[in-house]
Amino acid sequence: EKKMVSKLLDPHCLDEIGQIISYFEVYREKKEKHTNDKILKCQKDLPISSFKEKILKTVEDNRVSIIAGTTGCGKSTQVPQFLL
Repeated sequence: EKKMVSKLLDPHCLDEIGQIISYFEVYREKKEKHTNDKILKCQKDLPISSFKEKILKTVEDNRVSIIAGTTGCGKSTQVPQFLL
């Protein structure tokens, strides 16, 4: 165990560990960006997205607004995002 600890503290090993961490961070950032891009594309593909401006104008102009649409069109997920 003592030999392993001293090997891990070897400057060469520390450099390798730093490179591995760096590669992992790049991988994680790329994966996160890819995931975010997929989410944005899915949101834009929802039927409700084509009504965004109309929904915002209606909510702004009226004290009460009723938004109706088929199941899965994005009413409960996207409208709150529009309003934020």
